[in-house]
Amino acid sequence: MKQFSVVVLSLTFGLGLTAVTATAQQAPVDLRSNSIFAVLAGTTVTVTGGGTITGNVGIFPGTAYVAGTPAVTVNGTVYAGGPVAAQARPI
Repeated sequence: MKQFSVVVLSLTFGLGLTAVTATAQQAPVDLRSNSIFAVLAGTTVTVTGGGTITGNVGIFPGTAYVAGTPAVTVNGTVYAGGPVAAQARPI
């Protein structure tokens, strides 16, 4: 009987942890216009070592984008200054 009680208690505890874990999810973050950017910067974006950025690059209030050597490929648009980058600028 004692072994049965230990098993039941263990299963109950395990199910309780499962229920708590299932409800502990992070709420989604509303990125607004920032969601179209892969990289956001305030002054300069400098890439070293090459590679690929999939998404847009936004820089504001600065305008410097240095692609690096070897150059990086941007599968998107580089918004260096201007209203699009200004609206999405990092705080």
